[in-house]
Amino acid sequence: MSDAEIRRTTARDVQAMAMLRRADAVERRSVAPDADPGFEARFAEWAAVTDGRSVAWLAESDDEPVGMLHMFVQPRMPMPDRDTAGWA
Repeated sequence: MSDAEIRRTTARDVQAMAMLRRADAVERRSVAPDADPGFEARFAEWAAVTDGRSVAWLAESDDEPVGMLHMFVQPRMPMPDRDTAGWA
């Protein structure tokens, strides 16, 4: 196994992210691998709706997805005496 490469996701990674999300549910919550056949479509819709409000990274090893990190970005309401910032 080679070292993992970590990179920001793009719209092309939605399928890989859905696959990892399903694998997580199977492993951690004992969800059947074929449960919820519409999940991937719902995941793609969710990804489109949240695009621009979240950031994700994908870890790949030997060109196969092995992990991801996803976080939402919340811009802080402006204040007269503070720079614009936010948190995730």
